[in-house]
Amino acid sequence: MLQRLSFLFIVVMLTACNTAKLTLSSSELSALKAEAQQSKKSTTDLLTEYDSKLDTLGLDSLSFYSPLNMASSKDNVASAKKLIATSQKANEAQAKYHLISALKNLDRAFRNKMAVKLHLKKADTHFTELKKLNSQQLMPDKFTQAKSEFTNLITLIELGDTQKAIALEENLIEIMLELEVNTLIKIHLNEAYTYIEKSLSLNADDYAPNSLHEAKQAAHETKKFIKEAFRDRYGISEKSTKTKYLAKKLFYIAQEAHKVHSNSNEEIEKKILNDFAFIDNIKSTIKVSNSTIKSYPVQQERTLSLLKSKQVEQAKNLELEECKQQKEVLTGKIKQLEQEALYHNRTIISEETNKAVLPELFLH
Repeated sequence: MLQRLSFLFIVVMLTACNTAKLTLSSSELSALKAEAQQSKKSTTDLLTEYDSKLDTLGLDSLSFYSPLNMASSKDNVASAKKLIATSQKANEAQAKYHLISALKNLDRAFRNKMAVKLHLKKADTHFTELKKLNSQQLMPDKFTQAKSEFTNLITLIELGDTQKAIALEENLIEIMLELEVNTLIKIHLNEAYTYIEKSLSLNADDYAPNSLHEAKQAAHETKKFIKEAFRDRYGISEKSTKTKYLAKKLFYIAQEAHKVHSNSNEEIEKKILNDFAFIDNIKSTIKVSNSTIKSYPVQQERTLSLLKSKQVEQAKNLELEECKQQKEVLTGKIKQLEQEALYHNRTIISEETNKAVLPELFLH
């Protein structure tokens, strides 16, 4: 009962945030009026300054982190533009007042953004993670709920009730954690669940019970892992990849089993003939005689053995080819060395001959 009353209190209090508006003290209002009267800037300059600052700080960012200040800012600019449109000199001071108020709103909005990032750091970081996971597209209703709750806490800070916002952050974190887990489950298991459902529509529980059990068990374990280690993205990816493989395998097995149970005798015979033809095509490709016929399982085993033998043979041939290439390279190097040696010997002989014929050229 106490928990329910606490929850109702939070709901009422947060609902009040949605209808709250910022109010300025009399001293703040007086300061604004004085600044507007003393300002030497034209309304055009103030509008340019406002647009430039808004562009720098970011409309979307400020609107999220300070909704009340940005709403007030928007109203002030609208009022200023309406007064400027009258082209009456008497309205210029009032237009300046609204524009300067709008600029102050932007400053307060930015400060509120920094306050949120400081005091609600965990919630802010988690919200960013949810957007990275694309929760807004995958789980729109739950994401809207989490965003709304976060906005309520932001508004509390904007209204000056920072401690209350901090106290309520843990409740928001729980909502965000649940959303993150459900988003990850949808990302990593949705395809596997789809294949399992398709398999069940093909009577997989009757025609492929073992494969069905294996796929369901893998999905259950992956879901459990996501709940317990939702930040282990590598582990989640590894487990979900295996689960998806088993689910797809189940679907194709169920599909074939369903055909066997629903096809006519002629269609079943045709399928079996196609299976035998497939084995024959493999034998033909690897140049093995098709002169003998055995049962399909025996042919499968023998064909696999032949393929493995061919693979070993190809590996040996590849080694021989590599040896041949290496031999050619070595032969080329040997020939090059022989030519260099021959040239060196000829040079020595030429020098000895010159010494004998023209000795004076070699005297020092």
